[in-house]
Amino acid sequence: MNKKHRTPKKSDLSFDYKRKVEKYLGAFGIKIIRFRYILLFLIVLAVGFLSIYIPKINIATSLESSFKGHNQAIQDYQKFRDLFGRDDKIVLLIKSEDIFSVHFLDRLKKFHEDLENTLPLLSEVNSLINARYIEGKNGTLQVNDFLENLPQTKEQAQILREKALVYPLFKNSYITQNGDSMIMVIKTQAVSALTDDGSKIKNYGRGVADEDLSDNQAAKSISQVENIAILGIMETVIKQYNTDNFRIIFSGTPAYQFHVEPIIRKNMITMSLMVLMLTFFFMAILFGRVSGIFLPQFVVIMGLGATLGLMALAEVPFTLTSSMLPSILLSVGLTAPIHFMVVFFKYQKRIGRMRAIIRTLGHSGLPIIMTSLTTIVGLLSFSFTEIAPIAHLGIFAAIGIAICLVLTLVFLPALLSILKVLPGKEREMLYETSIYNRMLTWMGRTGIHHAHDIYILSFIAFIIILPGFFKFNFSHNMLHYFSEDDPFIEQTILIEDETSGFRALEVVIDTGKEKGILDHAFLNNLEELEDFALDQNGISGRPYTGNIISILDIVKKTNQTWHGDDPGHHTIPQDDYLIERQLTEFKQAEPDYLKNYTDQDFRLARFTAMMYWKDAALDVLFVKKLENFASRLFGKDVKVVVTGAVSINSKVIDSMMGNLATGYFLAFFIIALFMIIAVGDVKLGLVAMIPNMYPIIAGLGLMGLLDIPLNTYNLIGGSIVIGVAVDDTIHFFHNFRNYYIKTGDVEIAVNETLRSAGRALITTTLILVCCFWLRLFSPLKVISDFGLIMGFSLLVAFLADVMLAPALLSAFYGGSNTGSQNKAADAAGS
Repeated sequence: MNKKHRTPKKSDLSFDYKRKVEKYLGAFGIKIIRFRYILLFLIVLAVGFLSIYIPKINIATSLESSFKGHNQAIQDYQKFRDLFGRDDKIVLLIKSEDIFSVHFLDRLKKFHEDLENTLPLLSEVNSLINARYIEGKNGTLQVNDFLENLPQTKEQAQILREKALVYPLFKNSYITQNGDSMIMVIKTQAVSALTDDGSKIKNYGRGVADEDLSDNQAAKSISQVENIAILGIMETVIKQYNTDNFRIIFSGTPAYQFHVEPIIRKNMITMSLMVLMLTFFFMAILFGRVSGIFLPQFVVIMGLGATLGLMALAEVPFTLTSSMLPSILLSVGLTAPIHFMVVFFKYQKRIGRMRAIIRTLGHSGLPIIMTSLTTIVGLLSFSFTEIAPIAHLGIFAAIGIAICLVLTLVFLPALLSILKVLPGKEREMLYETSIYNRMLTWMGRTGIHHAHDIYILSFIAFIIILPGFFKFNFSHNMLHYFSEDDPFIEQTILIEDETSGFRALEVVIDTGKEKGILDHAFLNNLEELEDFALDQNGISGRPYTGNIISILDIVKKTNQTWHGDDPGHHTIPQDDYLIERQLTEFKQAEPDYLKNYTDQDFRLARFTAMMYWKDAALDVLFVKKLENFASRLFGKDVKVVVTGAVSINSKVIDSMMGNLATGYFLAFFIIALFMIIAVGDVKLGLVAMIPNMYPIIAGLGLMGLLDIPLNTYNLIGGSIVIGVAVDDTIHFFHNFRNYYIKTGDVEIAVNETLRSAGRALITTTLILVCCFWLRLFSPLKVISDFGLIMGFSLLVAFLADVMLAPALLSAFYGGSNTGSQNKAADAAGS
């Protein structure tokens, strides 16, 4: 029984508009053929020029690379860094049977001195060897070296042990809390010693003095290359001293950067090579000829080379997040040239090579342009975020897709016009009878004939996945790039347990007036802030903060020393005159000691909460509570700035949460406009967006069900899915509308669409899904999780296009003429 169907009018404005665009693109193809040699020369020259800059790309893992330079969090950190230097230090833990034995202390001194004499860009090495000791002698306050002379006997060593273990400023700074390990802290310079072009070293690699730095130089942080050099030399020195009774382990942010950089580089190269091999395999199955295998690959490799060259010219470094750029371009960038080659081969066997180029540009040029633009929009939707790695990935991935689009529409036709490409009729006939073609047409017919069943199944799947959509959470844990049994993780956990945490949350409290901190009320408030920080516990019940370092340590110890070293006076003096007198005398005795706690005018105080290295998402609440409590405690006249590694990482989580909905909504809205333009009908364009909602909901839902958090690595995945999934939808609806205008029958139009465009749809889907699922073999969980979700989402997008979309079209056009077999046959032959 025949159902009613609407007969479209070919005089529609949208139809005329598309005809004009197709005519223009066909004329554009004629010009490409006419000037093919000039175009090929110019394109190869431009890509070659950009590609020579690729070796200049570096990898950045510093705190400053977390946000864009104008971000307030980065500006606050840079001001802190100018005052106090780097807060991300290298922490060494040295274990021995007896850390106060004569032999151990002698070896410790030699190790300490070797590091000082060997490490480049060194600011300071701090250990018990150069520890300062506050004491009163002859009625005056003195600050002396704790180890003025190394012990020569066991008795002398025992005296030093007893003296060190009761001295409060040594605990968790030079000696672990249980007294069985030594702590050494290496602080490097905050700024780079390289010249602006990175080719030379200032001052022969020993760094530059702060007074020799201009403002622009001061803003340039120490580079990853320099960090690798420092850690590499340090490891060499450690190997010379590391023994069973002098066991050295180390951690800290610079150490993390040192260990994670080769992982990023290796993973990037491995994934790119695996993607290349996999795509070669699928292209061989799809085309079965040399031109079909190599030309699309050649296009994306050129696009990748040009994009990486632009990154180098723009001085944008690779980060943990943007390291996925090569593998994304090598897979996603293939969609445009694949669609072009499929249509080209289809027309070539009918009308010849040159006419096939012109006809392909006229027939498929518009959908190829629109699909690339939707992918670009999806990638750019997060370019406005303050999180620099995500913004840079979105921007340069979009640039890469744009370059691939230009190469597909200009370079590829020009190249085809000078190559002798065989038609390959047998391959086309094999595809017509293949299981892939039969499967696609069956899916399309099922969507039309069983539309209500498809609606019900889609709704059931939606209900199943929806709870996970509301369970997904955010994460920013740099340690996720390592496996749990990695030596770096084991050493980090061990050092944390021994030192009560070594990740710094920095609070700078500026009174705005000279000697503002030499006030007992201010110091009492600072002590209250310290008590508040130490009392806060995380979800697991473990305290957020293991140790606090501030000017209070100096104030209390100085007051104790003034009162005959009476432990009862290890308190804050309640007399402002006495506080000023004590700290003034302390400053005269040791002027450099206070530089880590305050400024020269006693205007501001530094408050450092030493925290455990964990997921920044778990620190967000604590950082906000501490900041709010400090602001209320000190009042409006005092400026409180919270910064440091912990603070910046928690702000990354805040930014992720704020940008998620905005980025996805912006991408969805703009892509909907492109969809309407591509299909040439407002209502049909909005209907076409429905299948593209499913992969996003399904992907986020699966993340929630599998407890996979959103992080800086996979946050942009949703935008990639939106942009890429819409590609297939545009090709489907563009071809469907053309066939529907010819036949007036939904089923015939869907069947012909899947017979013509389905080959490219299923191939691009297989390539993209498999390329993303290749990441499942990555040893890094964060990367394998990303691959799993992306592959799953794109698979859902494909199923929605070939089954849900036909069901929606059946309802939108009021059914299909399922009985017109002769009409279908005529359409197939047209």
